[in-house]
This record gives sequence, C-alpha cells and structure tokens, in this order.
Amino acid sequence: MLKSAVILALLAVGMARQDSKIVLFGPKGATEETLQRAAKALIARCEASGIKGPAFAVGKTSGSREKSVTLTCPADFTDSMKDTLLYYGSFACARIELRFIHWMKQKEADKYAPGESAPRGSSWVRTRCWTRSEGDSRVLLKPDAETLLLKDAPIVDVAGKFSIVKHEGGPYQGQKMDAGVYLEFAPDVTRTLRDSIIKHPDDPTRTILPVVLFIDGAKVPSESGMMNWSSRVEKDPGNPVQRAVWKLEYISDATVLPLLMKHPMACPLQTNE
Repeated sequence: MLKSAVILALLAVGMARQDSKIVLFGPKGATEETLQRAAKALIARCEASGIKGPAFAVGKTSGSREKSVTLTCPADFTDSMKDTLLYYGSFACARIELRFIHWMKQKEADKYAPGESAPRGSSWVRTRCWTRSEGDSRVLLKPDAETLLLKDAPIVDVAGKFSIVKHEGGPYQGQKMDAGVYLEFAPDVTRTLRDSIIKHPDDPTRTILPVVLFIDGAKVPSESGMMNWSSRVEKDPGNPVQRAVWKLEYISDATVLPLLMKHPMACPLQTNE
C-alpha cells in the first residue's frame, strides 16, 4: 500500500514538472530571430489578457533538429492558461491587407461566372473566412472557402499603418461616432481608400467603398462596416490630417481579434502534437 502511494506521489510530481513548461514550434526552417519575435508577441498577448508570469527561451529540444520556444511560468500552467496560450499562438495576424472588390453590373455578372474567366485587371480568388466560435469571443477560420472577384491592384499592406481605437460613443476627431472598436488608418492608407470610392454600378445616385480586410490571407467579414473620415490635429492646428476610421461590427464583437492584431507574431507557434 505504501509502495503504491509513493508511486502515485512520484507520478504527481512528474506531471507537475511537465505542466511547468510548454514547448512550441514555428514553421519549418524558422530562424531563431523569427522565433524570438514571435515569442515576445505571444507573451505580450498573454500579459494584455491578464496572464502574468510566462517567460520564454529559444533553443533546440531533445530529439528535434528544429529550434523551438520553451515557455515557463513561476507556477504550473493551469489547463485554462495552456488552452488560452495555445490559442493565442495559433494565429500570427502578421499579414494585414486591404483588397478591393470588382463590383460587377448585372451584364458583367451574367458574363463572368465565379471561378472561371474574370474581367481584365481582376481575378477570382478562393479565400477562407474568419468566423466566431459559439459562446465566446474567440475567432476561428472556417474550414470551407468562398470565391471573391477582387481587383489585382492595389493590394494595400496596412501592417503597422493602423491603430485600434475603442470608442465609447460620441464626438471623435471632428466626427460623431457610435460606440465600438475601430481601425484608424494612416494618412497614406486613407488616401487610397478615398480614391477607391465608386458609384454603385446599378444605382449611380449611391456611392460605395468595396473594400475587404484580409488577415493572414483570410477574409474578415465587413459587409456591415461603416467608414468615417476623422480630422486629427497632429502638428499644425490649421492643417488637420485626415484618417479613415473603420468600424467593423465583427471586430467590435469578437474582442479577442483586436488583441491579436495589436500584438502581431512573426509566425504562429504550435505544439507538435
């Protein structure tokens, strides 16, 4: 009986030691510098969400040729902490782009079938889409894809050219805006968006901005988005700088996505399991 108790105690200690660290791997061939930057962003995501204490080291683990990230914590990782950490590590949110839809008139739509020939300067693109999990604010990628008719240019890289604004509702930089989470873009991105406003192909009395947000190559739902144009005074009070301020209900509701976008990772980090 005593022997069994000792064995159980040793097993418990072994399990505790195992839970005191988590080993994560980047894509095959990821450099040490890439893993370092990814790990720093992952720690920042954890700290921003209230998980304090994790630290990391980059090196080779026993039995692996690839370098990995070993995460440690002063106390053992709880199941909840591990679940959150692995979730945060699975989405890099490093590539953030704006692309523009080729909005067809009905005559064009009859001529160009999805996935077949496309108007000059545009292409049919198969893309996965972001979605929300039921019961919480996490975002996931749908397993299936949809086909969009997108203009080949411009493809606007907005990584590092936006800030995330949580607005409580009311006046904001010369505009009155509803409460929500907004993406506020740099002036050069704002000019591109302004120049991309077109008349509705089937109703010339209306204007539209057929823009789509992509994160890591997947489409973010934006059909119910609203674009505002702020006038931010930065240096010269007499010459305010205009910035596009985009509210996407999807981002406002999925509170985890702004956190992931605020701390982009150089690459995803996942276990080998």
